[in-house]
Amino acid sequence: DANIYGVEADIQAAITERLLVSFNYAYLDYDINNAIFPDGSDRTGTTVLVWAPENAFSVSADYNLPIEAGEVQLHLDYSWQDSQYALANTDAGKVEVSSFGLLNGRISLADVNMLGGNWQFALWGKNLANRDDSNYLIGATARTYLQPRTYGAELVLQL
Repeated sequence: DANIYGVEADIQAAITERLLVSFNYAYLDYDINNAIFPDGSDRTGTTVLVWAPENAFSVSADYNLPIEAGEVQLHLDYSWQDSQYALANTDAGKVEVSSFGLLNGRISLADVNMLGGNWQFALWGKNLANRDDSNYLIGATARTYLQPRTYGAELVLQL
């Protein structure tokens, strides 16, 4: 028996004709009132909600700048989530994933008309702060980690 409370908010605003910002926030709280396990034991005081961070948010900004050759597009985003439990029963110790944030970015030159097509050239980066936090636990012993800082380039042709 549990009561779960929360709220989510999404806000998007065109600050100028060229700048768009977005913000998302989620809050989650809960009360576990009765946690009787299959063996009949009462684990109410040591049972938690799994994969449910109390706070999570993301913010992003997109800026588009028309130029003679096409359009320069800049994108930056950051997301954060609080720590969260991987196992519902904390009798054996709190098995949790620590809080972490991720920063990503992209710059592109789009709408370049040449050689009979519409071209886009882009450079991007993920996990720009190179966070090496654990982001998933499997049981009490195995865990996975965030991808390391990654860079890439894209070339797109639309005919």
